[in-house]
Amino acid sequence: MRPSPLSLTGSIFMISEHGGLVEYHFSPQDGWEWVEHGTPHRDVTLVVAPGPCFDGTQLFVIGSDG
Repeated sequence: MRPSPLSLTGSIFMISEHGGLVEYHFSPQDGWEWVEHGTPHRDVTLVVAPGPCFDGTQLFVIGSDG
């Protein structure tokens, strides 16, 4: 999982071609790293790009189930 669970600062989120949520995260120690967060439940797909983060630690995504 993510090296720094306290903040989404320095991260870019996107949907992979396989439907999973991936993060490109900047770490001062290691530089840029890819973090895979997996896919939603098997009957759900992510339908739009990830939205804004809230409170610095929560990310909004929309699934095919609403």
